[in-house]
Amino acid sequence: MKISSLLAFVLLIVCTSCNTSYFSSPFSNFDKKNLKEYNSNQGPWGGSLEMYWKSDQPQHFKAKYLIPYTGNGGWKFEDSTKINASILKKWTTNDSKPGFAFTYTDSFTDIKDIPFLRWITSDVTVYRFTTGKIAIEPDTTNETYKNGYVVLSKDGKELSVYHLWGE
Repeated sequence: MKISSLLAFVLLIVCTSCNTSYFSSPFSNFDKKNLKEYNSNQGPWGGSLEMYWKSDQPQHFKAKYLIPYTGNGGWKFEDSTKINASILKKWTTNDSKPGFAFTYTDSFTDIKDIPFLRWITSDVTVYRFTTGKIAIEPDTTNETYKNGYVVLSKDGKELSVYHLWGE
């Protein structure tokens, strides 16, 4: 291979490996009018996505519509759990901001890492999905394919989506 071809190949890899546009979530084009926050950090070995919507209308967001919607992006519903606001308030990021816990187990009781910001402060239902991507807990052998979360406020006015993959 010529040096110029090799250089062009390396340049192509470098330019595209950290491009956030290649990552697609089922929610990439969802209800843009009510989208308030969007944070995406994607790279060649992993990435994260945080999205938050807020509506003035009660029950604007409903699980019976959201769960089938995720299937359009290849997410598969696994389970759900209700989490009281008093528990949510204990979840903070390393810099003491409201956070959303990511778990590599099937329980929200053994929380070690709170990598996401959280905007919803009321009682919620957390819907967990397999996404076709794996999440590996750093410095351990813990891994999960259940790494997509849809968080719905009890009144249906707020919705958050979280996705963590890679290492």
